[in-house]
Amino acid sequence: MNNVQCKKPPSIGEQLSYSFLSGLIFLVIASPVTYRLMRSFFNLISPKLGDYVSNARGLATNSGLILHSFVFSLIVFFTMIVIGHIKEDYINY
Repeated sequence: MNNVQCKKPPSIGEQLSYSFLSGLIFLVIASPVTYRLMRSFFNLISPKLGDYVSNARGLATNSGLILHSFVFSLIVFFTMIVIGHIKEDYINY
């Protein structure tokens, strides 16, 4: 016999928590300070590479926006996995 467990959907409180956490992650990733930091990091690799992320004031270029969108997606994805594991460990304890 198949042992299928149906998980209940997240509550409104959990959805608000996920949304708030995603907003905070976005705030950090989309910050001009983060763009300037990434620009200086990429400039260490190659002097012209930082120009593809942002200008000296931290304004994003199109390639920088794509990079940061990808990083944001990865961070949110792994955050949800970690939260899911923590929640399962708490429930199974």
